[in-house]
Amino acid sequence: HHLKDHRDIEGQKVFRLYHTAANKIVATPALADIEALRSAGLLDSNMKFPAARFFLSPAGRQLAATLANSSPQEPDNG
Repeated sequence: HHLKDHRDIEGQKVFRLYHTAANKIVATPALADIEALRSAGLLDSNMKFPAARFFLSPAGRQLAATLANSSPQEPDNG
């Protein structure tokens, strides 16, 4: 998957997540969610115009790897 930003007719930024192999839109994440990930240093961009492509920063890749290797905690019924 890859994330790109686009501008709508009014000039507002819209993010779209694409399936890389099929090049089809699979999600339209909220601007606030993307900005939160960028503010946390988890996303970087190639800064291309008119449609920048976003990717995980080194910190984002590290967090993703950590989350992929973690398992859900069982509830404590103790």
